[in-house]
Amino acid sequence: MSVLAYSAAAVRAAEQPHLDAGRGEALMRRAAAGLATECIRALRETTGRVAGSRAVAFAGPGNNGGDALFAAARLARRGVHVTVVAPLGRLHPAGLAAARRAGVHVLEPPAAAHGTAASDDTAAAHGTTTTRAGSPGPGALDPFLTRAAQLAADADLVLDGLLGTGARPTLDPPLSTLLTTWQEAEAARRSSAESTTAHSGSARTTRPLVVAVDVPTGVDATTGHCGPVHVRADLTVTFGLHKAGLHLPGGAEAAGTVRLLDIGLDPRDADEPPRARILTDGDLADWPRPRPRDHKYTRGVLGVVAGSSRYPGAGVLTSLAAAGAGVGMLRVLGTASVQEAVLSRLPEAVTAPGRVQAWVLGPGAPDPQDMLEFLTEAVGTGTPLVLDAGALALVPSLLTAVGGGPAAGAPSPLPAACVLTPHAGELTDLLTRIDADAHDLAREDVETDPARWAQRAAHLTGAIVLLKGHRTVIAAPDGRLWLPTPGPASLATAGSGDVLAGLVGAALATGMGEPGDRADPADPAGSADPAGSAARAAGLAALAVVLHNRAGLDAASASAIAQAVPAVLAAPRPTAPGGHPHAS
Repeated sequence: MSVLAYSAAAVRAAEQPHLDAGRGEALMRRAAAGLATECIRALRETTGRVAGSRAVAFAGPGNNGGDALFAAARLARRGVHVTVVAPLGRLHPAGLAAARRAGVHVLEPPAAAHGTAASDDTAAAHGTTTTRAGSPGPGALDPFLTRAAQLAADADLVLDGLLGTGARPTLDPPLSTLLTTWQEAEAARRSSAESTTAHSGSARTTRPLVVAVDVPTGVDATTGHCGPVHVRADLTVTFGLHKAGLHLPGGAEAAGTVRLLDIGLDPRDADEPPRARILTDGDLADWPRPRPRDHKYTRGVLGVVAGSSRYPGAGVLTSLAAAGAGVGMLRVLGTASVQEAVLSRLPEAVTAPGRVQAWVLGPGAPDPQDMLEFLTEAVGTGTPLVLDAGALALVPSLLTAVGGGPAAGAPSPLPAACVLTPHAGELTDLLTRIDADAHDLAREDVETDPARWAQRAAHLTGAIVLLKGHRTVIAAPDGRLWLPTPGPASLATAGSGDVLAGLVGAALATGMGEPGDRADPADPAGSADPAGSAARAAGLAALAVVLHNRAGLDAASASAIAQAVPAVLAAPRPTAPGGHPHAS
């Protein structure tokens, strides 16, 4: 189901016991075997053949380059015409020897440019060829890079083994030059082919399949930050443990589909906690459902203050979503016109005050006094809480009332199971009001590095921050992240956020329970411990995002998304990870 993702440093720590025991090359060969298998599968799917295909492997001097070389050897033995490009002029010795024995062609830079290229005599001794392009002197690398880029643009498959998990995302020449030249050559070839196709209908217009080894070059394996020039992979074959950067915004787009190969690493050797938990459709099996002895109160009562005379539909959408997600009772409070609109669609809704297990406040700009009344009640009782849209504006004054909250070293006034649900613009507004160091923060900054700013807001408010976007990021105050795989573009529609708020509220109402009740087996502290309660709430919020994404697959409007929720939850429960390919 859900999978854990680690920082680059943690993955290297998990590898270290194997390296200390002299099993480094064995790990590499195991990784390369799996990598080659994935490449063969991909070639069959995209070209319909393996033998006779053309592949280019960009190989650096480190272990990722070694993985690429051993995989290139296996591909060559299956009849693939493989060229290894060594832009830095250095290659993993054992991997290079294996590639040459398999008849792989090696393209190296001019000796004058790097001075470390293998000799032609050595290549001849292995029965293969080594080609140096260009001539010594200024600009000697230019012909080499141009030729390498054109080979890659014309290939069926490009294998990126240039750099590993510890590399920084900003690249220097010749790697930046090589990638830029390759991407330009690929774009030019595709444009020419499309033009030819328009006239004759016969040219090949597909781009090469790009497979990254462990992490795409130019992508930070921990944060997902991408350099100005980076590899854009269709498939990333990663080893041992998931790297968080492959699932965070930026890195996830660069990585394409992520496949994890087990090479025997033990996560207990990672020496630091996982950085993120990735959730997929398969995790909906964990959605809280009624137990045999439940009644309407133990199933969960959700209080909703949503909508206004100006936006009554927000209250309806929030309520419809929550009811469809399985709450035991729905209390709709606030504006009378909104209550009437909800009752017309949900006659089972209750409009009288009373006991609740969670609140949703803010969708559709409710009256601030109504929100403040119930927010004060929730703060006083520690009741789980969802603050959306209009309710987010109440947070700064709430923090000020307790001396500034965590930013000033004071406790947060918000319940441990409190979820804020801003989009990038709303988070920008919140941070500029509570963070002295973010006075000039712009929405573009948040959109560029959503994980960083969601974590910052979670730390300063003491709440879980669910930052909405194409890739929703959920951050807990202790810095942990939950990353639901993304939903369809159809979710970008008016009212979709109101539906999501209702689903998050339903998850908290039905999944948090009383202290110690419905505890997460992986988190036995449950809601009896503030950190455990926050983690449980963050996980439930992530499940709500997964449910929202799934319900939006065939929906063109927010009301259709809300109406699809019961059918999604009634579908057979998955028994294996599913949904987005990043889960595989």
